Amino acid sequence: MTSKRNFTLSIFLSFLMCFLFASLNYIVDPFQYFRKSSLLNNEYHKNQRFQVPGMIKNINSSNFVIGTSMGENFETQRIDKELNWNNTLRLSVSGIMPSSQKILLNFLNRSRKVNNIIMDLHWYLAELDPNKKNSTYDFPQYLYSDSLWGKIKYLINSGVLKESTNLLLKHKSDFKVRNKLNNWMNDKVFANYTKDNNLILLSKKLTSQNNKITVKSQTFQYPSFEKNLFPFLQNNPNITFYLFLPPYSTWHYKTIKDQDFLLRLVFFRSYLTQKLQGLKNVKLFAVDENFSIVNNLANYKDYGHFRNSVNKYIIHSIKNSKHQIDSSNIKVHMEKFIQNINAYEKVLISKPYIYP
Repeated sequence: MTSKRNFTLSIFLSFLMCFLFASLNYIVDPFQYFRKSSLLNNEYHKNQRFQVPGMIKNINSSNFVIGTSMGENFETQRIDKELNWNNTLRLSVSGIMPSSQKILLNFLNRSRKVNNIIMDLHWYLAELDPNKKNSTYDFPQYLYSDSLWGKIKYLINSGVLKESTNLLLKHKSDFKVRNKLNNWMNDKVFANYTKDNNLILLSKKLTSQNNKITVKSQTFQYPSFEKNLFPFLQNNPNITFYLFLPPYSTWHYKTIKDQDFLLRLVFFRSYLTQKLQGLKNVKLFAVDENFSIVNNLANYKDYGHFRNSVNKYIIHSIKNSKHQIDSSNIKVHMEKFIQNINAYEKVLISKPYIYP
């Protein structure tokens, strides 16, 4: 009898602990998954993968920035002003792989009426494996679901409990106001490229890997784009998509060691113009022809993460249909793009590109 009573008591205490555990997470709701929290005063967590589902569900918007870290420096107020949109919501997730981005897009489309999407086409989409995962960050797919089980997993999650406890004890954890959430623009970081020792290292790498590309068009398959993004573009003609190829530095193209991947990346834009032909709701932009951006490493944090002045220029280009590429002008664009890569012979660091 004693053993049976102890077993029953253990079960009861376990259920009680789970209930208290879940109740605390529900009340505090550190990622604002169930509702916008008055406790957080419109602040948001920097863990993008956990934060985005709640933003989608609880912030009223029909205009979005989707993508990777290449879109984290977009200023949503500027987008609203330049494009005459309203309450644009930035849902960029650093390092998100196309297979996970597909889940995010479908969840967004189920949860909101979507009018416009600005999206970067990161080089992840040019890779061969359409199911590739990010080895550094787990993607909580259950949060991008409408199922009861997804809600339960959130409520009994020990990581969520840790954030709830931190929030109660400290009144803040890693929260930031939404319009500056995950904006990594930092002049001190960018200034590192102007240091002499780093300049020498970059120049040596450029000399040792001096890629030359022929302008002759080459054909590649892009299964990641085909599986993870194209069906969404094709099946949602009511949404206007403004896609842009991130303007990676010319130095990056010049120093890629994997020659097969280099060519795949270079000719990705040729493939896109053909693949997107006929989709009137999709506009494709490539600002690489602004050589004052891509040829100057003062504009970059690393191989391709650029200053927010470049984000401003991209919005300017979208507004004015500038640097838009399609099947009618891709040949000329590719010639200029490849010729610039081939002509790049030394590391250039001058005054950074500033767009007002």
